[in-house]
Amino acid sequence: MTFSRASTARMIDANGISQLAAVDTPRFDHSLSGQALGLLYETAAKNEIFPSNFSTGWNVVGGTNISASTAPDGLSARLLTVDTGASDCYLSRNVMLDAGTSYTVSFYCRRDQNRFVMIYGFGNGPQGVGFDLVAGTAQVNSSWTSARIELLNAAVARVIGTLTPSLNGLIAISPATNIAGAKEFTGGEMLTIWGGQLETGIRESSLISTSSTAITRAADQAGLIGLNGTYDVRIAYDDDTETALDNVVISEGWWPSSLNRSRIKRLVVY
Repeated sequence: MTFSRASTARMIDANGISQLAAVDTPRFDHSLSGQALGLLYETAAKNEIFPSNFSTGWNVVGGTNISASTAPDGLSARLLTVDTGASDCYLSRNVMLDAGTSYTVSFYCRRDQNRFVMIYGFGNGPQGVGFDLVAGTAQVNSSWTSARIELLNAAVARVIGTLTPSLNGLIAISPATNIAGAKEFTGGEMLTIWGGQLETGIRESSLISTSSTAITRAADQAGLIGLNGTYDVRIAYDDDTETALDNVVISEGWWPSSLNRSRIKRLVVY
């Protein structure tokens, strides 16, 4: 097969560590425990959050935002700690978006500290979407389209919310004391976060690390070579679901026009 990508892109290696794959290099992705997940194949995406490790440029209210120990995937992280007596605690910054366009917000956090976390803002109410990092549940509390959570291992979750903003402006990330967004803090509650991402569309993609500006990851491009004729194709994904394509006319450079998932374990042509 042929393969190209006009930018670097992140993947998880066999040791569970986040790495940058070079330009034009396929990404054979893994879970944080090192389990092989297959070829990571994605369309282009742009991360509008910077920096993605929540350091400079983020306003902190009701707590402290300091450098945390390295995240389990090897990336730099931030530790948000609630002040004693605080009635609210969050990180925020302004982001300019297009009203009426769907966006997905995501970030990674430790599961072994504060149990609940929220994402809100963009004129869509102060409660947004909430997540239970222990139970692995998510819910929409006000005005967002959807909320979901991925439990990546015993220590790490990725929380994800999708919305169509009515206004530009504030995005906020906060610990909470229940999934509905209550903030009945006693002080000292801690939340470690990293890998912030805000991208167009209704699904999250692999992390695009940013520092001082928004960054675009180029699309993966692939094509089969050496085949000409009509074939049946079977595609298996990281979750072991499959797509069956029968009587497909294949010529030089053919690749499936759409994929159900972004990680491909097998593509068989016969």
